[in-house]
Amino acid sequence: MKITLNKVQYDIDSIQEKQVTPFTAKISSGTVEWGDYAPCSIHEYRDFRGGLGLESEEKPSGRFYWSNGAETTKEGYLTLGPLVSTAGAFGVQPSRMEDFTVSGTKRTFVIGNSICKYWTTDWQQADASALATPTDSMVVTDGTATYLVICNGVDVRYTSDGTTWSTLSSSNVKYMCMFDKRLIGIDAAYKTIYHSDRDNIDDAATGAMDSFTISGDYSVVTDLFEGKLLTTGEPCIYMLTDTGLHAIDFYTQTCWKMEVRYPYTTNARVGMYWNSFLYIGTGQGIARVTPGQISQWGTDTDDGLPAAFQGYVYDMVGTSHWVLMCMAGGTNDSIFKRHESTGGWNQVYSSSSAIECIHYSPASMFTNGRLWFGDGTNVKYIEFPDTTHDVTKVSSYNYCASGDMYLTRFSRVSAMPKVGLSLEAVVEDLNDGEIVTPYYILNDPSSLTATDWTELDEWRTEPKVSSVLNSGSGERFYDITFRLHLQRGSTTTKSPKVKSIGFKYLPLPSTISSWVFNVKAEGNRAKEIVDSLITARDNSVLCNFSPDGDTNISEKFVRIVSMPSRRELEGISAERLIQVTVTEVF
Repeated sequence: MKITLNKVQYDIDSIQEKQVTPFTAKISSGTVEWGDYAPCSIHEYRDFRGGLGLESEEKPSGRFYWSNGAETTKEGYLTLGPLVSTAGAFGVQPSRMEDFTVSGTKRTFVIGNSICKYWTTDWQQADASALATPTDSMVVTDGTATYLVICNGVDVRYTSDGTTWSTLSSSNVKYMCMFDKRLIGIDAAYKTIYHSDRDNIDDAATGAMDSFTISGDYSVVTDLFEGKLLTTGEPCIYMLTDTGLHAIDFYTQTCWKMEVRYPYTTNARVGMYWNSFLYIGTGQGIARVTPGQISQWGTDTDDGLPAAFQGYVYDMVGTSHWVLMCMAGGTNDSIFKRHESTGGWNQVYSSSSAIECIHYSPASMFTNGRLWFGDGTNVKYIEFPDTTHDVTKVSSYNYCASGDMYLTRFSRVSAMPKVGLSLEAVVEDLNDGEIVTPYYILNDPSSLTATDWTELDEWRTEPKVSSVLNSGSGERFYDITFRLHLQRGSTTTKSPKVKSIGFKYLPLPSTISSWVFNVKAEGNRAKEIVDSLITARDNSVLCNFSPDGDTNISEKFVRIVSMPSRRELEGISAERLIQVTVTEVF
């Protein structure tokens, strides 16, 4: 009987072959490790505050791929998103929204093409001669009154009581801001800065405002807002243009380009100075500017948004510790929120209709606060508490009827075949009304089509639930993605809560072979055989091997894992058997 090892043929007296698994399985998740008391591993999903936009992960990241109608901003709690209410048909697509006092009560005003209304329990007409195609609005205060001012690049109208309107200026102001207690505006040609007297907004009522000219390497202006220079802290006027961010020094009447650049697009149309940070819409994302540093703040970072939800940043607002923005212009428009210091972007609401403006009204006006937004020609709102971001602590908070959470693709050693065993979770407030249904999809994380997913058993009990894959026999996969569908019953203040999700799986690589055989070291060839075995053992690459003795019949590539030591081999002086163990490594 013969074998071939490292291109050398040997006589053997016997050989045994075994099939073995090349890797030792163990349960591990991130930095937490347990002993090998079970033959499977577990991957935990728990904290989703890191935000959306990550398609795959190897270790827990605190991220997810996409959500629609799910609240993801509290560690250890996944709930339904907010209930969306419709404040009646508005008639046209809203362009601007402001809170302004009417008859002693603060009301929310919504402004659209030739329409200006405010909300009580229904829509009340505010201005019968509302401007066509309004471009900007703001609430301003001078030494005598507070005003709501609206412009459209041709006229400027204003009111001090919400019902009586007049022309503020004949100047063709298109965008406005307040600076040094003055109303500031830029004309529709983007070359003239208009301004009122200090602390006297309507000093030029019905006439032209004072002005000065500016110039720069831009052709379009999309926003004007007050802020501070980040290097010196001095107040300035920021101007968003098609070539980047510009700053205007009112006192020297000069304009200069800042360091913020972005690809040319007229949809880079909004900016704000808020909580000492400068936020600039840059088309598909937001640049967050601090002294000496510009951070690309998403949502177009990492793997970005699903194709059907991509668009441009149209509006943004800061409230409490949140930055909210709406993204429009794609197949679906969306509202997103992000904590200013913790985590990433989270979806609030999406629609196939246009969402191009948003506005926040505090809890002093509406219970639990209210985030308003245009949705096509309707005006809608959700609750947005300003006392806590943990909605599970607000007993009167209203949840939407259902929502979906798309986890990141599980991609631990993707090339190795694995078997998915079960999806388990620790949950709260589940019953026959509040239900969670898990789904999975193999090797295709980007699909948002419901029919592409395989449904698992519903979760209806608490505190521990589990669903096995493929009726318990397991599902073979390389990569796998899970989706959770949450739904509530008829009570709007109830929501199922998912606190932790564990995916059990078994790495199942192809088995490999190992051989144990006894080489005959006999006669005057004993030293030659010993030298050949030592050479094979010390080889820095794999050795070719044939258990049949002929590599034309079979050829494997192996490493020697066991044989006598060099001293023992070199001491051989008579015929004997040398036991050698070799194994494939993949």
